[in-house]
Amino acid sequence: MTSTLPTPPRRRLEASADTVLSLIQAQAFEHALRALNAAVPHRFTAIFKLEGDEVRNVLLIDKLGQPRPERFAVFPLADSFCRFVLRDAFLHVEDSTREALLDGSPYQGVIRAYHAVALTQLDARVVGTLSHFDTVPRKLDDGHFGLLVLAARALPEYLVDADIWD
Repeated sequence: MTSTLPTPPRRRLEASADTVLSLIQAQAFEHALRALNAAVPHRFTAIFKLEGDEVRNVLLIDKLGQPRPERFAVFPLADSFCRFVLRDAFLHVEDSTREALLDGSPYQGVIRAYHAVALTQLDARVVGTLSHFDTVPRKLDDGHFGLLVLAARALPEYLVDADIWD
């Protein structure tokens, strides 16, 4: 007797990884971020670019389809969660109100869940971040964080020549 087993989650992630990488290589960044965002419960998935002492949002996907909140457009690096990602290569925060590392940030409690990876060019220069975040606490499992890491490794090579990066 033969039975069909459901596809294990790992295979679904591999298929998502192939899809996301193909979209990045085609420079279909919005579609790549939509695919990443569809796989997680987080409301937002975004690319942020480091510009001196500021961080600028270059692309934001919102599950609710609303325009980007102005407070996420450009903000001081010193106030941002991104500064820790740029320093440590990643940051996993399920609830910012319970994270002492973020004490003093004006975004603590506004952005509750924040899971991000540094965008690092081949010359080891960190140029920005890729993140999932939300205004409510959220977990991100290891598989989906791994997918975020994979996308963050591929993105810089294609972003540097893209219109959104200018």
